[in-house]
Amino acid sequence: FLSINVDITAKIELEKMASTDKLTNIYNRRMLDQFLQVEIEIANRHKEELSLIILDIDHFKHVNDNFGHLAGDKILSELSNIISDNLRNSDIFGRYGGEEFLIICPKTNKHNAFILAEKLRIIVKTFEFDKVGYKTVSIGISDFQKNDSIETLFKKADEALYIAKNNGRDKCIVYEGNKV
Repeated sequence: FLSINVDITAKIELEKMASTDKLTNIYNRRMLDQFLQVEIEIANRHKEELSLIILDIDHFKHVNDNFGHLAGDKILSELSNIISDNLRNSDIFGRYGGEEFLIICPKTNKHNAFILAEKLRIIVKTFEFDKVGYKTVSIGISDFQKNDSIETLFKKADEALYIAKNNGRDKCIVYEGNKV
């Protein structure tokens, strides 16, 4: 019986390692893609709302360059905790890569996703990070439209994110078609 228990424990640990980001202990990109695919299928089939939030730390390279990668890692970890503590139970949160995070918001329209994103932006802006002080985030938001794929939903949120970054950062922008 001991052998079976060890095998199950090891399998559970391997599954956790494969699904979470080691640094932040939140979902990794692989899991986010899987969750997003499922949520898109649900939204499409049941004609439900779905929004996607991309959050990027402003001037993060400056942190690594001036304070070192350990300080950058600490910010990523602290930011993950801040966001996790301020999400709804239904939201799915993870690190997409580098200093970029995704929040999948099932049964949420872009207006309500904007409200959540703005709340998170303000919370982050007013939090004093150890060693580096205050940081801001730029946020892009998109909502699911019929026949959207992971790629199109992500691309729309990413376009909104880059508009936020190109217009002074520390902003939440909702993708609105050609008039973001």
